[in-house]
Amino acid sequence: MSVVVAYLATAEGDAALARAIEAAREKSWPLTVVLSRYRDPSDPGDERAKDAAAARSRLDEAGVEYVVRESAVGVDPGNDVISVATELGAGLVVIGLARRSPTGKLNLGIGAQIVLLESPCPVLVTHP
Repeated sequence: MSVVVAYLATAEGDAALARAIEAAREKSWPLTVVLSRYRDPSDPGDERAKDAAAARSRLDEAGVEYVVRESAVGVDPGNDVISVATELGAGLVVIGLARRSPTGKLNLGIGAQIVLLESPCPVLVTHP
């Protein structure tokens, strides 16, 4: 079993990573960080490099066993997380969401919807 977390260097991503680290420690499971973002194939990938550096820094400080996986360009983030979770036989997927809109509606992006509806294991949703 393992914990899989979807990560971007955002407040939501940081909250998800923090909770995933806690879960990995609680269960003594390894942690797999999935770096997946929509981007143009012509983009040099600077944002992904920043995301990877931010994740590795936090994970090294936390002292948990981890692997960072970067998806191929053009892969849908939600499907990417599901593929990794299925491949690893994950016991938990962690994602971060923004808080509700001012009118109280929960705004789910397509990636989050895919993870929530198609995950092969429980999904923990957190927010900053």
